[in-house]
Amino acid sequence: MKTKKYFAQLRNPSISILALLVALALIFAQSPMAAMAEEPGDALFDHFIAYKYGSKAALGPSQTLTYTILLYNSGIETVTADILDTLPEQLAYVAGSASNQGVYNAGDHAVSWTGIEIAPVTQVKLTFEAMAPNTVAEEVVVTNMATITTGTNEFDIEADTTLLTNAPTEDVEYPVVESVTIDEGDALTTREVTLYIDATDNVGVDKMLIREYQVFEKPNAGWDVSEDSDWVEYEAEYEYTLGDLPGVHFIGVWVADEAGNVSHATQESFDFASYLEDETTIANQITNIPYAIYYDTGVDVNAVLTQKSGEESVCLNIWYAGNYDFFTPDHGCENDASFTTEAAGTYLFIAGIQAPEEVSYNLSITPAGGPNAWGETPERASLESTAEAYSLFAQIGLNPISTALADQPAVTPSYPSADAKMFHLPLLMR
Repeated sequence: MKTKKYFAQLRNPSISILALLVALALIFAQSPMAAMAEEPGDALFDHFIAYKYGSKAALGPSQTLTYTILLYNSGIETVTADILDTLPEQLAYVAGSASNQGVYNAGDHAVSWTGIEIAPVTQVKLTFEAMAPNTVAEEVVVTNMATITTGTNEFDIEADTTLLTNAPTEDVEYPVVESVTIDEGDALTTREVTLYIDATDNVGVDKMLIREYQVFEKPNAGWDVSEDSDWVEYEAEYEYTLGDLPGVHFIGVWVADEAGNVSHATQESFDFASYLEDETTIANQITNIPYAIYYDTGVDVNAVLTQKSGEESVCLNIWYAGNYDFFTPDHGCENDASFTTEAAGTYLFIAGIQAPEEVSYNLSITPAGGPNAWGETPERASLESTAEAYSLFAQIGLNPISTALADQPAVTPSYPSADAKMFHLPLLMR
Protein backbone atom coordinates (compact mmCIF):
# COMPACT_ATOMS: atom_id res chain seq x y z
CA MET A 1 0.00 0.00 0.00
CA LYS A 2 2.80 2.40 0.81
CA THR A 3 4.43 1.84 -2.52
CA LYS A 4 1.28 2.77 -4.41
CA LYS A 5 0.44 5.76 -2.26
CA TYR A 6 3.79 7.28 -1.44
CA PHE A 7 5.89 6.28 -4.41
CA ALA A 8 3.49 7.87 -6.87
CA GLN A 9 5.54 11.01 -7.27
CA LEU A 10 8.64 9.12 -8.31
CA ARG A 11 6.70 7.51 -11.14
CA ASN A 12 5.94 10.93 -12.64
CA PRO A 13 9.14 12.45 -14.07
CA SER A 14 7.53 15.85 -14.50
CA ILE A 15 7.36 16.42 -10.75
CA SER A 16 10.01 14.02 -9.59
CA ILE A 17 13.52 14.32 -8.29
CA LEU A 18 14.59 14.25 -11.91
CA ALA A 19 13.33 17.80 -12.21
CA LEU A 20 15.65 18.72 -9.36
CA LEU A 21 18.63 16.81 -10.61
CA VAL A 22 18.37 17.71 -14.27
CA ALA A 23 18.43 21.35 -13.34
CA LEU A 24 21.71 20.66 -11.76
CA ALA A 25 21.80 22.97 -14.48
CA LEU A 26 24.25 22.93 -13.40
CA ILE A 27 24.72 24.53 -10.33
CA PHE A 28 23.34 27.82 -11.40
CA ALA A 29 19.64 27.14 -11.83
CA GLN A 30 18.84 30.85 -11.60
CA SER A 31 21.91 32.50 -13.09
CA PRO A 32 22.62 33.16 -16.78
CA MET A 33 24.74 30.60 -18.59
CA ALA A 34 27.89 31.74 -20.38
CA ALA A 35 27.39 29.00 -22.94
CA MET A 36 27.06 29.22 -26.68
CA ALA A 37 23.95 27.20 -27.48
CA GLU A 38 21.15 27.44 -30.03
CA GLU A 39 18.96 28.89 -27.30
CA PRO A 40 20.33 30.04 -23.94
CA GLY A 41 17.89 27.85 -22.05
CA ASP A 42 19.04 24.73 -23.87
CA ALA A 43 22.30 24.79 -21.96
CA LEU A 44 20.49 24.07 -18.72
CA PHE A 45 19.60 20.56 -19.84
CA ASP A 46 22.61 19.54 -21.90
CA HIS A 47 24.24 16.28 -20.92
CA PHE A 48 27.49 16.56 -22.85
CA ILE A 49 29.87 19.49 -22.76
CA ALA A 50 33.25 20.22 -24.30
CA TYR A 51 35.69 22.74 -22.85
CA LYS A 52 39.16 23.82 -23.94
CA TYR A 53 42.01 25.78 -22.39
CA GLY A 54 45.76 26.26 -22.50
CA SER A 55 48.03 25.81 -19.51
CA LYS A 56 49.39 29.35 -19.87
CA ALA A 57 47.91 32.73 -20.70
CA ALA A 58 50.98 33.76 -22.75
CA LEU A 59 54.09 32.31 -24.43
CA GLY A 60 57.50 33.71 -25.29
CA PRO A 61 59.78 32.51 -28.11
CA SER A 62 60.57 28.76 -28.02
CA GLN A 63 58.35 28.22 -24.99
CA THR A 64 55.75 25.46 -24.80
CA LEU A 65 52.29 25.07 -23.33
CA THR A 66 49.79 22.23 -22.95
CA TYR A 67 46.36 22.40 -24.51
CA THR A 68 43.59 20.48 -22.76
CA ILE A 69 40.23 19.41 -24.14
CA LEU A 70 37.76 18.26 -21.50
CA LEU A 71 34.79 16.13 -22.56
CA TYR A 72 32.00 15.51 -20.03
CA ASN A 73 29.11 13.11 -20.39
CA SER A 74 26.37 13.22 -17.77
CA GLY A 75 23.85 11.48 -20.03
CA ILE A 76 22.52 7.95 -19.90
CA GLU A 77 24.58 6.39 -22.68
CA THR A 78 28.16 6.36 -23.87
CA VAL A 79 28.95 9.20 -26.28
CA THR A 80 31.45 8.59 -29.09
CA ALA A 81 33.30 11.64 -30.38
CA ASP A 82 35.83 12.48 -33.08
CA ILE A 83 38.07 15.47 -32.40
CA LEU A 84 40.13 17.52 -34.85
CA ASP A 85 42.32 20.16 -33.20
CA THR A 86 43.90 22.58 -35.66
CA LEU A 87 46.92 24.42 -34.33
CA PRO A 88 47.43 28.12 -35.08
CA GLU A 89 50.05 28.55 -37.81
CA GLN A 90 52.41 30.31 -35.40
CA LEU A 91 52.72 27.27 -33.09
CA ALA A 92 54.46 23.95 -33.71
CA TYR A 93 53.23 20.58 -32.47
CA VAL A 94 55.58 18.88 -30.00
CA ALA A 95 56.16 15.42 -31.46
CA GLY A 96 54.67 12.53 -29.51
CA SER A 97 52.89 14.75 -26.97
CA ALA A 98 49.25 13.87 -27.81
CA SER A 99 47.50 11.75 -25.20
CA ASN A 100 44.96 8.99 -25.85
CA GLN A 101 46.60 7.90 -29.12
CA GLY A 102 46.09 11.29 -30.73
CA VAL A 103 47.60 11.54 -34.23
CA TYR A 104 49.33 14.61 -35.69
CA ASN A 105 48.95 15.31 -39.41
CA ALA A 106 51.60 17.74 -40.64
CA GLY A 107 49.67 18.55 -43.82
CA ASP A 108 46.63 19.75 -41.86
CA HIS A 109 48.74 21.01 -38.94
CA ALA A 110 46.19 19.30 -36.71
CA VAL A 111 45.91 16.65 -34.00
CA SER A 112 43.02 14.21 -34.28
CA TRP A 113 41.34 11.60 -32.12
CA THR A 114 38.88 9.10 -33.56
CA GLY A 115 36.19 7.16 -31.71
CA ILE A 116 36.83 8.58 -28.25
CA GLU A 117 34.23 7.03 -25.92
CA ILE A 118 32.93 9.04 -23.01
CA ALA A 119 30.96 6.78 -20.68
CA PRO A 120 28.10 8.08 -18.51
CA VAL A 121 29.25 10.10 -15.50
CA THR A 122 32.72 10.35 -16.98
CA GLN A 123 35.31 12.96 -17.85
CA VAL A 124 37.77 12.38 -20.69
CA LYS A 125 40.79 14.65 -20.85
CA LEU A 126 42.76 15.01 -24.09
CA THR A 127 46.07 16.90 -24.10
CA PHE A 128 48.97 17.82 -26.34
CA GLU A 129 51.87 20.30 -26.32
CA ALA A 130 52.63 23.17 -28.68
CA MET A 131 55.72 25.35 -29.03
CA ALA A 132 56.18 29.00 -29.99
CA PRO A 133 58.65 29.86 -32.81
CA ASN A 134 62.22 30.88 -32.05
CA THR A 135 61.48 34.47 -33.05
CA VAL A 136 58.24 36.41 -32.61
CA ALA A 137 58.11 39.66 -34.60
CA GLU A 138 55.13 41.19 -32.81
CA GLU A 139 52.77 40.39 -29.99
CA VAL A 140 49.71 38.55 -31.23
CA VAL A 141 46.79 36.53 -29.85
CA VAL A 142 46.66 33.07 -31.40
CA THR A 143 43.56 30.88 -31.36
CA ASN A 144 43.62 27.13 -31.08
CA MET A 145 40.38 25.59 -32.37
CA ALA A 146 39.06 22.07 -31.94
CA THR A 147 36.10 20.61 -33.82
CA ILE A 148 34.07 17.99 -31.93
CA THR A 149 31.90 15.63 -33.96
CA THR A 150 29.33 13.40 -32.26
CA GLY A 151 27.06 11.60 -34.69
CA THR A 152 25.56 14.28 -36.94
CA ASN A 153 26.44 17.11 -34.55
CA GLU A 154 29.55 19.23 -34.99
CA PHE A 155 30.81 21.95 -32.65
CA ASP A 156 33.88 24.16 -32.35
CA ILE A 157 35.65 25.11 -29.14
CA GLU A 158 38.52 27.58 -28.85
CA ALA A 159 41.29 28.73 -26.52
CA ASP A 160 43.30 31.93 -26.96
CA THR A 161 46.94 32.46 -25.98
CA THR A 162 49.02 35.60 -26.32
CA LEU A 163 52.28 35.15 -28.22
CA LEU A 164 54.94 37.56 -26.91
CA THR A 165 58.10 38.89 -28.53
CA ASN A 166 60.05 38.03 -25.36
CA ALA A 167 59.58 35.60 -22.51
CA PRO A 168 56.86 36.86 -20.13
CA THR A 169 58.18 38.68 -17.08
CA GLU A 170 55.14 37.78 -14.99
CA ASP A 171 53.60 34.46 -14.01
CA VAL A 172 51.25 33.33 -16.80
CA GLU A 173 50.59 29.71 -15.82
CA TYR A 174 47.19 28.63 -14.51
CA PRO A 175 47.10 26.76 -11.18
CA VAL A 176 45.40 23.35 -11.00
CA VAL A 177 43.05 21.84 -8.42
CA GLU A 178 44.23 18.23 -8.20
CA SER A 179 41.53 17.01 -5.81
CA VAL A 180 38.81 18.08 -3.38
CA THR A 181 37.51 15.82 -0.61
CA ILE A 182 34.69 16.62 1.81
CA ASP A 183 35.56 15.17 5.19
CA GLU A 184 36.25 11.44 5.59
CA GLY A 185 32.99 9.98 4.28
CA ASP A 186 29.94 10.69 2.12
CA ALA A 187 27.20 10.08 4.72
CA LEU A 188 27.58 12.89 7.25
CA THR A 189 25.65 13.42 10.46
CA THR A 190 27.15 16.86 11.07
CA ARG A 191 27.45 19.99 8.97
CA GLU A 192 30.87 20.76 10.43
CA VAL A 193 33.38 19.25 8.01
CA THR A 194 36.97 19.51 6.84
CA LEU A 195 37.66 20.17 3.17
CA TYR A 196 40.89 18.58 1.94
CA ILE A 197 42.11 20.58 -1.06
CA ASP A 198 45.15 19.65 -3.12
CA ALA A 199 46.16 22.39 -5.55
CA THR A 200 49.38 23.03 -7.43
CA ASP A 201 50.99 25.95 -9.25
CA ASN A 202 54.38 26.69 -10.80
CA VAL A 203 54.91 29.52 -8.28
CA GLY A 204 52.41 28.94 -5.49
CA VAL A 205 48.69 28.90 -4.73
CA ASP A 206 47.53 32.08 -3.04
CA LYS A 207 43.73 32.25 -2.87
CA MET A 208 40.76 29.93 -3.22
CA LEU A 209 37.05 30.27 -3.84
CA ILE A 210 34.61 27.66 -2.50
CA ARG A 211 31.12 27.21 -3.87
CA GLU A 212 28.51 24.92 -2.42
CA TYR A 213 25.46 23.67 -4.29
CA GLN A 214 22.26 22.22 -2.86
CA VAL A 215 18.88 21.17 -4.17
CA PHE A 216 16.29 23.91 -3.92
CA GLU A 217 12.75 22.96 -4.83
CA LYS A 218 11.29 26.46 -5.10
CA PRO A 219 11.06 28.86 -6.80
CA ASN A 220 13.16 27.08 -9.44
CA ALA A 221 13.44 23.35 -8.93
CA GLY A 222 17.07 22.40 -9.22
CA TRP A 223 20.56 23.01 -7.91
CA ASP A 224 21.68 26.45 -6.93
CA VAL A 225 24.57 28.11 -5.17
CA SER A 226 23.89 28.04 -1.44
CA GLU A 227 27.25 29.34 -0.24
CA ASP A 228 29.99 31.35 -1.90
CA SER A 229 33.14 32.02 0.09
CA ASP A 230 34.49 34.74 -2.19
CA TRP A 231 38.29 34.66 -2.40
CA VAL A 232 39.93 33.53 0.83
CA GLU A 233 43.45 32.46 1.75
CA TYR A 234 44.31 29.02 0.39
CA GLU A 235 44.41 26.22 2.96
CA ALA A 236 44.98 22.56 2.18
CA GLU A 237 42.73 21.65 5.12
CA TYR A 238 39.83 24.04 5.54
CA GLU A 239 37.16 23.94 8.24
CA TYR A 240 33.76 24.43 6.65
CA THR A 241 30.07 24.37 7.62
CA LEU A 242 27.73 22.82 5.07
CA GLY A 243 24.43 24.49 4.23
CA ASP A 244 21.48 23.53 6.40
CA LEU A 245 19.41 21.61 3.84
CA PRO A 246 19.33 17.81 4.17
CA GLY A 247 20.55 15.60 1.34
CA VAL A 248 23.43 15.77 -1.10
CA HIS A 249 25.75 18.78 -1.24
CA PHE A 250 28.34 19.55 -3.93
CA ILE A 251 31.51 21.53 -3.24
CA GLY A 252 33.50 23.13 -6.06
CA VAL A 253 36.87 24.82 -5.51
CA TRP A 254 38.79 27.27 -7.68
CA VAL A 255 42.28 28.53 -6.79
CA ALA A 256 44.34 31.53 -7.89
CA ASP A 257 47.99 32.47 -7.68
CA GLU A 258 49.45 35.86 -6.77
CA ALA A 259 49.48 36.93 -10.42
CA GLY A 260 45.72 36.39 -10.66
CA ASN A 261 45.72 33.23 -12.79
CA VAL A 262 42.62 31.17 -11.95
CA SER A 263 42.23 27.40 -12.17
CA HIS A 264 39.69 25.71 -14.44
CA ALA A 265 36.80 23.59 -13.24
CA THR A 266 37.36 19.87 -13.73
CA GLN A 267 35.94 16.71 -12.22
CA GLU A 268 38.83 16.68 -9.77
CA SER A 269 37.87 20.10 -8.40
CA PHE A 270 34.49 18.83 -7.14
CA ASP A 271 33.27 16.45 -4.47
CA PHE A 272 29.89 15.62 -2.95
CA ALA A 273 28.65 14.39 0.40
CA SER A 274 25.20 13.88 1.94
CA TYR A 275 23.96 15.44 5.17
CA LEU A 276 21.75 13.15 7.27
CA GLU A 277 20.40 15.38 10.00
CA ASP A 278 18.99 13.89 13.19
CA GLU A 279 15.42 14.91 12.35
CA THR A 280 14.32 16.24 8.96
CA THR A 281 11.03 18.16 9.02
CA ILE A 282 8.91 18.67 5.90
CA ALA A 283 5.81 20.86 5.96
CA ASN A 284 2.73 19.92 3.91
CA GLN A 285 4.23 19.15 0.54
CA ILE A 286 5.17 16.52 -2.01
CA THR A 287 8.93 16.38 -2.44
CA ASN A 288 11.96 14.11 -2.75
CA ILE A 289 15.26 14.51 -0.94
CA PRO A 290 18.27 12.83 -2.60
CA TYR A 291 21.25 11.41 -0.70
CA ALA A 292 24.22 10.26 -2.81
CA ILE A 293 27.02 8.05 -1.49
CA TYR A 294 29.99 6.55 -3.28
CA TYR A 295 30.79 2.92 -2.42
CA ASP A 296 33.39 0.48 -3.60
CA THR A 297 32.43 -3.06 -4.60
CA GLY A 298 31.54 -5.58 -1.89
CA VAL A 299 30.50 -3.15 0.86
CA ASP A 300 27.71 -4.22 3.24
CA VAL A 301 25.26 -1.31 3.45
CA ASN A 302 22.32 -0.75 5.77
CA ALA A 303 19.81 2.09 5.33
CA VAL A 304 17.00 2.77 7.78
CA LEU A 305 14.36 5.49 7.41
CA THR A 306 12.26 6.10 10.51
CA GLN A 307 9.31 8.47 10.43
CA LYS A 308 9.25 10.38 13.71
CA SER A 309 6.07 12.45 13.44
CA GLY A 310 3.00 13.04 11.28
CA GLU A 311 0.82 10.77 9.19
CA GLU A 312 2.74 7.90 7.58
CA SER A 313 3.94 9.47 4.33
CA VAL A 314 7.70 9.04 3.95
CA CYS A 315 9.24 6.31 1.83
CA LEU A 316 12.85 5.27 1.11
CA ASN A 317 13.87 4.21 -2.41
CA ILE A 318 17.37 3.11 -3.41
CA TRP A 319 19.12 2.88 -6.78
CA TYR A 320 22.37 0.92 -7.10
CA ALA A 321 25.30 2.19 -9.14
CA GLY A 322 24.58 1.21 -12.74
CA ASN A 323 20.78 1.20 -12.47
CA TYR A 324 19.47 3.65 -15.07
CA ASP A 325 15.84 2.61 -14.80
CA PHE A 326 14.19 5.60 -13.20
CA PHE A 327 10.96 3.68 -12.66
CA THR A 328 12.47 0.64 -10.95
CA PRO A 329 14.57 1.29 -7.85
CA ASP A 330 16.52 -1.63 -6.45
CA HIS A 331 14.70 -1.08 -3.17
CA GLY A 332 11.26 0.50 -3.48
CA CYS A 333 9.69 1.77 -0.27
CA GLU A 334 11.79 -0.50 1.92
CA ASN A 335 12.48 1.64 4.93
CA ASP A 336 14.93 -0.88 6.35
CA ALA A 337 17.18 -2.11 3.53
CA SER A 338 20.42 -4.08 3.66
CA PHE A 339 22.51 -5.03 0.64
CA THR A 340 26.07 -5.67 -0.56
CA THR A 341 27.28 -3.31 -3.26
CA GLU A 342 27.63 -5.07 -6.60
CA ALA A 343 29.72 -2.38 -8.31
CA ALA A 344 31.80 0.64 -7.39
CA GLY A 345 29.97 3.89 -7.99
CA THR A 346 27.38 6.33 -6.70
CA TYR A 347 24.39 4.88 -4.87
CA LEU A 348 21.29 7.04 -4.64
CA PHE A 349 18.93 7.07 -1.68
CA ILE A 350 15.74 9.11 -2.05
CA ALA A 351 13.36 9.99 0.74
CA GLY A 352 10.05 10.38 -1.08
CA ILE A 353 7.58 12.50 0.86
CA GLN A 354 3.90 13.06 0.23
CA ALA A 355 2.92 14.90 3.38
CA PRO A 356 -0.67 16.01 4.02
CA GLU A 357 0.68 17.73 7.12
CA GLU A 358 4.02 18.46 8.73
CA VAL A 359 6.08 15.28 9.05
CA SER A 360 9.58 14.45 10.23
CA TYR A 361 11.92 11.53 9.71
CA ASN A 362 15.41 10.25 10.44
CA LEU A 363 17.58 8.50 7.86
CA SER A 364 20.67 6.51 8.79
CA ILE A 365 23.02 5.02 6.21
CA THR A 366 26.04 2.94 7.22
CA PRO A 367 28.87 2.79 6.46
CA ALA A 368 29.61 6.37 5.42
CA GLY A 369 31.16 5.51 2.05
CA GLY A 370 33.37 7.83 0.07
CA PRO A 371 35.19 9.97 0.83
CA ASN A 372 35.87 10.75 -2.83
CA ALA A 373 32.99 11.17 -5.25
CA TRP A 374 34.67 9.72 -8.30
CA GLY A 375 35.69 6.24 -9.30
CA GLU A 376 35.53 3.95 -12.27
CA THR A 377 32.12 3.84 -13.90
CA PRO A 378 30.50 0.39 -13.59
CA GLU A 379 29.22 -1.51 -16.59
CA ARG A 380 25.64 -0.62 -17.43
CA ALA A 381 23.05 -2.62 -19.27
CA SER A 382 21.67 -1.03 -22.43
CA LEU A 383 18.21 0.48 -22.17
CA GLU A 384 15.24 -0.61 -24.25
CA SER A 385 13.91 2.94 -24.54
CA THR A 386 16.21 5.79 -23.62
CA ALA A 387 13.44 8.29 -24.20
CA GLU A 388 11.57 6.84 -21.22
CA ALA A 389 14.54 6.29 -18.94
CA TYR A 390 16.60 8.73 -16.94
CA SER A 391 19.95 8.55 -15.22
CA LEU A 392 19.63 9.72 -11.67
CA PHE A 393 23.28 8.98 -11.03
CA ALA A 394 24.39 10.84 -14.10
CA GLN A 395 22.42 13.92 -13.11
CA ILE A 396 24.11 14.19 -9.73
CA GLY A 397 27.43 13.12 -11.16
CA LEU A 398 28.74 15.73 -13.55
CA ASN A 399 26.13 18.36 -14.14
CA PRO A 400 27.50 20.75 -11.50
CA ILE A 401 30.84 20.60 -13.24
CA SER A 402 29.20 21.41 -16.56
CA THR A 403 27.67 24.52 -15.04
CA ALA A 404 31.02 25.52 -13.64
CA LEU A 405 32.57 25.20 -17.09
CA ALA A 406 29.86 27.37 -18.57
CA ASP A 407 30.02 29.98 -15.83
CA GLN A 408 33.37 30.24 -14.09
CA PRO A 409 33.19 32.16 -10.80
CA ALA A 410 32.95 35.93 -10.86
CA VAL A 411 36.34 37.20 -9.78
CA THR A 412 37.71 40.47 -8.46
CA PRO A 413 39.89 42.64 -10.73
CA SER A 414 43.00 41.31 -8.99
CA TYR A 415 41.98 37.76 -9.91
CA PRO A 416 40.88 37.93 -13.56
CA SER A 417 38.97 34.94 -14.89
CA ALA A 418 40.76 32.46 -17.12
CA ASP A 419 40.48 33.13 -20.85
CA ALA A 420 38.63 30.19 -22.33
CA LYS A 421 35.61 29.58 -24.51
CA MET A 422 33.13 26.74 -24.38
CA PHE A 423 30.17 25.25 -26.16
CA HIS A 424 27.39 23.07 -24.78
CA LEU A 425 26.61 20.01 -26.83
CA PRO A 426 23.10 18.55 -26.88
CA LEU A 427 21.84 15.40 -25.19
CA LEU A 428 22.47 12.45 -27.48
CA MET A 429 19.74 9.81 -27.53
CA ARG A 430 19.99 6.56 -29.40
